[in-house]
Amino acid sequence: FENEITQMHGQGYLEMFDGSQFEPEKQVKRIEALRFLIDAQMTYEEKKKNLGEKDTVLRDSVTAFSDDASNKVNFSDTKRDGAYVEYVRYARSKGYISGYSNKDFRSYSRITLAEALSLLFRVFSAPVWQGDWKVDWHKPLMDKAFQMEILPSGLTDPLHKLTRGELTYILKRFLEEIER
Repeated sequence: FENEITQMHGQGYLEMFDGSQFEPEKQVKRIEALRFLIDAQMTYEEKKKNLGEKDTVLRDSVTAFSDDASNKVNFSDTKRDGAYVEYVRYARSKGYISGYSNKDFRSYSRITLAEALSLLFRVFSAPVWQGDWKVDWHKPLMDKAFQMEILPSGLTDPLHKLTRGELTYILKRFLEEIER
């Protein structure tokens, strides 16, 4: 995924990794994927507005949640301060994430392909069909990804733990599709 990583970095989409190694084969934690996709959505919005710099109002909307310890924006396992916790709170307030049935977010668990697609489509407000019949929860997400042709060749297992390189590839292809 060298080309995709290089292009996305050049376009400002990988700034959260500046100053550190990208490590494309490293599996992505749920909290990292969350920040990566929210930052990407904000960068995308800034590019759509032809801004030459960051939109501070947009970016400050995430930071505003750094001190909010209310149950409204926290999960039982994210109440303590930690890396990127304001992104979890922001995402919950926006309805991007709902957590697990036990009220946990599991920030440091590795994210699966299906979870990453769900997050990607929610953050970017991409419509995904909702069937009336019983199907696996990830089927509509996988169908949308196949329809948009955003998955790397051979990546078809919704439970696959994503690497940083794979997530970057998926995001790059997704952005190309929505810009058409």
